[in-house]
Amino acid sequence: DYEVEVTKVKDLKNSDLRSFENSINGDDSDLEVTEGVAVTVKVTFTGDKDDDFEKYTFNFYKVDGEWIMDPSGMF
Repeated sequence: DYEVEVTKVKDLKNSDLRSFENSINGDDSDLEVTEGVAVTVKVTFTGDKDDDFEKYTFNFYKVDGEWIMDPSGMF
């Protein structure tokens, strides 16, 4: 079994927003990033004999009015 708990939500800096915006815009696109947050989650794994946990941080950006997760945070 496992449990997921959000432990922290932090606004990203303007420089982070611009950096992500630059990384997703190609020669023929003009996507606008207006907001961003870093979300830290704690995943607790419960076993028969012991428990363990890991913490992960994922960045989410509001791009042209839609929230998306930065896929690079998954690797």
